[in-house]
Amino acid sequence: MIKTSIFLDAESFEKSFNLKVEPKLKIKEKIFLDKLMKKVSIDSHVAFFSLGELYGIYKSKDILEIKKEILRLSKKKMFFTLINLEKESIQGEFFLLNSIYLKKDGIYVTPPLELIYSLDKRSIFHRIDLSTFIRFKEKHTFNFYPKIIEHYDCKNFEYNLTQLKEILGVEDDYYERFYDFEKNIIKPIINDINKSSKIKIHYEKIKSGHGKTNKIICLKFSFMDSEKAEILKNTNITIHSIKNKIHDIPKISKLIESSLEEAESETIFKLVDKINLNFEPPIDVFLEAALKSHYRLKDKVIKIIDISEHFTSCFKIEGRLYKELSIFNFSYNYYFLKELQHLRIDGIFNYNIFPWKIKVRFNSKRNSSIKVYMNLEEGHTPED
Repeated sequence: MIKTSIFLDAESFEKSFNLKVEPKLKIKEKIFLDKLMKKVSIDSHVAFFSLGELYGIYKSKDILEIKKEILRLSKKKMFFTLINLEKESIQGEFFLLNSIYLKKDGIYVTPPLELIYSLDKRSIFHRIDLSTFIRFKEKHTFNFYPKIIEHYDCKNFEYNLTQLKEILGVEDDYYERFYDFEKNIIKPIINDINKSSKIKIHYEKIKSGHGKTNKIICLKFSFMDSEKAEILKNTNITIHSIKNKIHDIPKISKLIESSLEEAESETIFKLVDKINLNFEPPIDVFLEAALKSHYRLKDKVIKIIDISEHFTSCFKIEGRLYKELSIFNFSYNYYFLKELQHLRIDGIFNYNIFPWKIKVRFNSKRNSSIKVYMNLEEGHTPED
């Protein structure tokens, strides 16, 4: 991934933007692209579709026709306009598929870099929810959804009917009756967003007065991010289970919330449970180290300190070890002090009393190392 791309700095852009796809996507193409985005990641850009998957998406076993369909999709483009903080308009376009490799047992597909960027939280394409646009069915949704992104922080916005028609690209003299405008434009957009995105939106009709016959002049839209709501719910559940063992609840809440955005909730729940079970309160520092360690569900140990530096004497590396362990309120015992003698004699220190595993290697001529692990299950030894 190109780390220097301007698109990886979302904060350098304003929230207003617009997007469109030409030619219009077919339903099967949207399904294919949606599955493609679920197969790739920031670090893995190539997705494989087996023949069975292709048959299921295209409802056909004519592989030659399916390949033609995918080649036609590869010629379709998304066009975008972004505004940077200097008020400069940045216009761009990209094909919806970057590369296709046809094989007898299926196909390998690579999406464009812009869609890969949409998976990176630093990117403007993530902030504008680029990958969601490929799912929308209604053409007017493309004009409306950017307003949700623009007002994401306050979760509501209001427009009069003239403004709304202008935003949606509907002529002002079209749908003079609100009933027709609502039925043919507004309701299909709302249904499209609620079905195809993480946003759940509804609207309130604002009249010119309180009488039953008063005209509707404005629509007030309110929405929520269902994924964010679920994350906040899980954060509160997690904090409630450990609130008596943590000192800084706001800090740990924010850290857990951030972790839940990156990983599956089950993974975070199990990690927190293990820290809660194996460490004495306050467990803030243990949680912070564990949650920042890219923990996976299968992991039995977590490396929390990994230092490789040149130390001129054994006493200096000892001092650094004490400094690092003091963060975790480490309790020094007889076995620890006894093993420390080996470091002074042989340049080697090994400590393994649950839940800790510590390895120190000292070499005055080369880099020395300090590695500290938290064991999440008693009896497990790190391989490193």
